[in-house]
This record gives sequence, C-alpha cells and structure tokens, in this order.
Amino acid sequence: MKRKVLFIVNSMRAGGAEKILSDLLERSEHYLEYEIDLLIFDENGPFLSKIPSDKVKVYNFKKNDSKLKWWVLKKVYKYTGIKIFFDNRVKELIKENYDCTISFVEGIPVFLHSFLLNKSRLNLTWVHNDFVTNHWTQVLFHKNDERDIYGRMDKIITVSNSALESFNLIYENNVNKQVIYNFVIKNHYKVLEKTNIFTLCTIGRLETIKNFNCLIRALKIVKEQGYSFKCYIIGEGSERQNLLRDIEKFGLCSEIILTGFLMNPTEYLNNSDMFISTSFSESFSLAIAEALVANKPVIASKTIGACELLKNGQYGILFDIDNEKELAERIIDCMFNRNILANYQLKSKERAAIFELENFVQQLQQVLK
Repeated sequence: MKRKVLFIVNSMRAGGAEKILSDLLERSEHYLEYEIDLLIFDENGPFLSKIPSDKVKVYNFKKNDSKLKWWVLKKVYKYTGIKIFFDNRVKELIKENYDCTISFVEGIPVFLHSFLLNKSRLNLTWVHNDFVTNHWTQVLFHKNDERDIYGRMDKIITVSNSALESFNLIYENNVNKQVIYNFVIKNHYKVLEKTNIFTLCTIGRLETIKNFNCLIRALKIVKEQGYSFKCYIIGEGSERQNLLRDIEKFGLCSEIILTGFLMNPTEYLNNSDMFISTSFSESFSLAIAEALVANKPVIASKTIGACELLKNGQYGILFDIDNEKELAERIIDCMFNRNILANYQLKSKERAAIFELENFVQQLQQVLK
C-alpha cells in the first residue's frame, strides 16, 4: 500500500515555492511513490493547472466563500486568538490520516497544519524565507502561536544554510532541522536569432522586496555612459505601475521591457547575456538557481541566499544591496570585457549540479522514511 502524504500551501500563485511544488507534483508519478493530497487555502494561481488532477487530490479551504469572510476571520484570530472557524473547516475537509503532512510554505499553511498535527505520523514544514530580514508571517499569528507551532513539528526543512541560521536567530528550538536546496528543471528552449545588443534578464514578482527600481536606476547610468542594451523584467505584481513610471521618467522605454508573468521564462533567460538579481532579501533565489542551470553569468545583491548560492562571489558577481552605482559598474565591466562573461558562464555550469531534481527527491524520500 502506498504511503499517504498531504502538502499544504496558501495558493499556487507565481512564486518560487509554488513553482517548486508544482514541478514536483507534476512529476510525482515518476519520482514519488506516494498517494498525494494537496490542501490549498486559496485555490487560484497559474501553477494550479500544472498539478495532475488524476494523480493529486486537491482540497480547497475557502471553497466558494467570499474573500471578505476569511479576511475578517483572520483578523479575529490575530487579535483574539479565536481559531475555531479554521479548526472546523480543516476537519470538515481533511478526514483521513496521513503518513506525513508537509506545510510547504510559511504563514497560513503552517497555521492550518497546526490543526492536523495529530492526524499524521510525521509532520514536516518548509522554511523558504530569511526570517531576519523578511519575517512577514509574524503579522498573521496571535501572540506566540507561530513560535509554538514550529516547536511542535517533527522536522523543519530550510532551503539554505543561511535560512537555517536566520530561523534559529528568531525561533531557536529543539526540533530536528535539515537543509534541502530547491531544484531546477532544465527545460529545452528555442534559440532566438542572436543580435549584437547586450541583453539582460531578471525574473520575480513585481513587489518592493525584489527592488527592481534599483536595476532601473542602474540601467539609467549604463545608458548615460553610452552603452546599448535590452533588459527583460519577467513577472507581475503590485509595483508594475511604479516601475513603468520610472522607466518612462528615465527615458528607458526602448531598453526595458516588462513581459508580465510567464509560465516558462526559459526562452528569455537562455537567450540573454546575463541575469540580474536586485532583491532586498532572499534565503534561496530560485531565479538565480535557474540562471545558473541555464549557464548564465549572474550579478546579484548581497542577500544571504545569493551569497550562499554564489559562494560569496566564486560563482557570480555580488554588489551591495540597493547600490545602483555599483550595479551599473558591474554591468559595464561585463559589457566591456567579454572574458568576464565567459568565465562566469563556466562557473555557472559548474555550480548548476547542486540543483538537480534527483538530489532533492533523494533527500525528501530519506526524510519520509
């Protein structure tokens, strides 16, 4: 008899953790010999279509309820600690017992997991964030509930050693912990006709935390120095209009293109000369990992995740967070000296081996035993 595993997520919107889970579940028949269920707090997002409905049973927590209802109930819980509404809904949906339950994302999934701890032989939770610089989930929980729930898990998985160190600074406990790097699926791509224009690419949600304004300011400097280029910013989010305003203000409409969300940005990534990451905070940047797997030179801000993935500059170029002048200098160096690009392209190819799916699955299976 197959063992039963339940994953819990907030949604399947565009994000690194959601992409990892959708890629894993899409291939679960080949890699995971388990019967898999999925509990989603908010059943929407582009990655939901990738989950094989004939292989994975999906439970929709909100069902057809209004967004206002659960927004109010989350506020009631936050300020009073009353959570019976969530407890009742979880138990209404999930009636089976599991060999393992995994809250794959921080926040609401961890909260929902707390109502199922006694229905699973093994309880795992994933930490994707840097809890020191981006502990956004603390505003969701009543008093010390988040700390208490993490303390009741059987194992905590973090996506990098840096994320583990940050987590321990905030919530040090006696729970067993392990680092498992995210994986990247290397896709085949269409090779576009190469032009003489230097092309940059970046991928991420258009949100403040990704700090794409820094890239725009840097490229203003690059253009003022007389260099020609194209830059594709791939993603969608609440900062779109602000970014478009800055692009227009700096006269970069011909150079910078916002593509919107793309289910598979590989074509743009693989046909670029360089990948840029400008985030304020990253514990593990899936976009950087994808760039390394595509053998692209990487320039990244000095977040803990980027420093770890690039091994403090051995496998990519680092610059101080939010320093557009330094970023512009690094970009110009690479445009002027193609030997730098060639060197880091080889370095990226070397580093890519740590992101293989087989490594991830092997470690996950070992944990589930």
